Amino acid sequence: MKPRNQSGVTLIELTIAIAVISISVFGILSIFKISVNYSADPLTKKQTILISETLLEEITSKSFTKPIDGFSGPFNAENRHRFDTVSDYNGLKTNGISTATGVPIPNLQNYDLKISTQNKALGALSSSDSLLVTITVTGPNDSFVLKGYKINDD
Repeated sequence: MKPRNQSGVTLIELTIAIAVISISVFGILSIFKISVNYSADPLTKKQTILISETLLEEITSKSFTKPIDGFSGPFNAENRHRFDTVSDYNGLKTNGISTATGVPIPNLQNYDLKISTQNKALGALSSSDSLLVTITVTGPNDSFVLKGYKINDD
């Protein structure tokens, strides 16, 4: 008798193939899960950086010294559009981000803002001629601190 040609797979081969495929699919799905879980984080990080940079630009565009008949307070978020010096921003805290005129910016209500200004020497400049501006923006997933200087160029 002549042996017959075997066709198909054995039970052992089938079991090993299922195990290898299962392990591969599990590994790929775990990577997808990690990337999906953290896909929004870069957006919130970029948002906190953008808010900080925008505010630093707004603040450092103001005068170093108080002009004659300058705004004398109160220095709160509602009066931010009237601020005329860098020091006016010192201690400003908000829940949610708004424009300088107080209009809340949509989708930024979960971000908090804290600003401080202090006299601090910068190289050869004395502390009376330079202000360190520190902006802290806290978002839903992280926080970002940006520092910059305003020098007395008045």
